[in-house]
Amino acid sequence: MAMEQERFPKVNRQAKPNVITNGQFITKGNFVHPSAESIIVTGDSNVVSEGCKNVSLFNSSGCVVLPNVIGVTIINSSGTIADESNTVYINNINYSEVSGLYTPELTNDANITATISGECQWMRQGSVVTVSGKIQIDPILANVMTSVGISLPIASNFTSENQAAGTGYAPVIAGQGAGIKADAAKNSAQLNTMPTDTANQSWFFSFTYSIR
Repeated sequence: MAMEQERFPKVNRQAKPNVITNGQFITKGNFVHPSAESIIVTGDSNVVSEGCKNVSLFNSSGCVVLPNVIGVTIINSSGTIADESNTVYINNINYSEVSGLYTPELTNDANITATISGECQWMRQGSVVTVSGKIQIDPILANVMTSVGISLPIASNFTSENQAAGTGYAPVIAGQGAGIKADAAKNSAQLNTMPTDTANQSWFFSFTYSIR
């Protein structure tokens, strides 16, 4: 009982001026009456009462579906509290799936003595992901093509190098830049540069790729 009270916030379950008993509503802060059936909720911060039947929440956020509602479908929505055992979710927004932090795995593909990976950040919009962060590269030889593989936060099955693209820069060396492309053989991003010396340098980078 205590866990249920914590999960489902206290709300006024009595009738009030904006009580909804049937049909579709789009404004904020409504209360769906317990006798309501076949409701489509398209607004934010609404409360669906216990006893309702066949309720769909569409393009909404911050709503509460109290326990003992029969037939709940949540579509294209975020921040909704509901009894998951009685709910069907379709294409909803889960913020833990659209952005986050990760420490990529690095592969020393060419002319590398050692590399160090730092924590990076990523953000997803649909099937496109943007990554940014910092890595350290210690090359073997100067003026030789140097390549480092960077793992992805969300897996992709690359088929061509243009499915990821970005740039990197070592700010302590004048003009020291890098290009980033997709590595179809390893399904990772690959940073490529021509170092002017063999000192260990910090590289700041960003790239965008498509999920395939």
